[in-house]
Amino acid sequence: MKKILAIETSCDESSVAVLEGDGQGLVTTYSNAIASQASIHAEFGGVFPDLAAREHTKKIIPTLNLGLFEAGLLNSLKPNKEETQTALAQLDAIAVTVGPGLIGSLLIGVNAASQLAHLAKKPIIPINHWEGHLYSVFLQKPGCDQDPNCHPEREQRVEGSQRSKQHQDSSTPPGGSAQNDKIPEFPILTLTVSGGHTSLILLKNHFEYEILGNTVDDAAGEAFDKTARLLELGYPGGPALSKEAAKARSHKDFSLNCHPEQSEGSLPNQQHRDSSTPPGGSAQNDKKQQSQNNNRKSLKLPRPMLSSDDYNFSFSGLKTAVRYAIDRGDIDLNHKQIAAMAIEDAIVDTLLGKLKKAANNLSPKSVAIVGGVSANWQLRERAKQEFGDKLYIPDFEYTTDNAAMIGAAAIFRLAQNRGVVTNPLSIEANASLRL
Repeated sequence: MKKILAIETSCDESSVAVLEGDGQGLVTTYSNAIASQASIHAEFGGVFPDLAAREHTKKIIPTLNLGLFEAGLLNSLKPNKEETQTALAQLDAIAVTVGPGLIGSLLIGVNAASQLAHLAKKPIIPINHWEGHLYSVFLQKPGCDQDPNCHPEREQRVEGSQRSKQHQDSSTPPGGSAQNDKIPEFPILTLTVSGGHTSLILLKNHFEYEILGNTVDDAAGEAFDKTARLLELGYPGGPALSKEAAKARSHKDFSLNCHPEQSEGSLPNQQHRDSSTPPGGSAQNDKKQQSQNNNRKSLKLPRPMLSSDDYNFSFSGLKTAVRYAIDRGDIDLNHKQIAAMAIEDAIVDTLLGKLKKAANNLSPKSVAIVGGVSANWQLRERAKQEFGDKLYIPDFEYTTDNAAMIGAAAIFRLAQNRGVVTNPLSIEANASLRL
């Protein structure tokens, strides 16, 4: 078994994890400390690169100490040099994200990892950020970490640093993970979906990738964020939009799934009023209700490129359709839940439609969905219904950017001695690194 320290700073989250594995089975996570900058960038409506780099500079050492502490390699969050060296001596290697991402952010993590590996005389393993996401389905946490109350004394030790499950949106239903207890079998058909990327990738074996399709314009996560901005929802837009959609789905007239007759975003007529609504009611209220029902039925949104012969994606047309619908008055910004549900259905329909087409054509042994958008509950639930036990989706904690996934990829690289660098000071960040 090999133990690795992993660092991830590709965008706006500083993360440090300690993991262990043999490169044959699932990887065990002992810590996955994350310092999020979401609240800092909220006023900009997106990540401000220079600010992100400065925040990484502030957070990287406290997050490193937290990661080592949670893994039991440190006894305090403010160790001296000797204590840090003793902790690092227990590792077999250090891994770090080298790209793609924001160059300023990447440099903070790469420089930190290089110096630590040099200090500890350990090899370093440079990891592609997207390779990390692909390997997030190989992560397994110890049983203790399945309980959020397992280490109450270790939570919130660093300002802005926390486990991902602690900052999930409160509207996220419990469970929802399709992470199996067994290792995925190759070939693995993987949908990678986030704010910056939407791709279908076939993993034929470890580190043998075939990219089947990419987005030709906006990524799915970008579509969530941009349409959320059009609806005047908060930042980050994806979770905010899904929260509004969940409110609409909570009404008994709306089912979990998008039925075939609603495939363009139309919604069922509310012939049966909610049981909490008093009988009768004024004619004015009835007229208002009928107007809203007509609005709900008429809202239709496209599923871009869903019928194309390839595996590519496009979401810019969806954003345009939402903007035009607002301009026409088809979307009432005072009743955003219905529009949010229609948008979410359109995105999920498109993602699952392409994934299902590829699965039918290629017959993979496993199907995976990874990346930040894989935390979307509607996507997870409908994918489970479609693919059953063949489906692998990482635990919520491993969907957004995190160091554990970087460490998972590194465990398998170390076991196969692929891409392991003995001179830590020789590695470089590459903002446009390709898989």
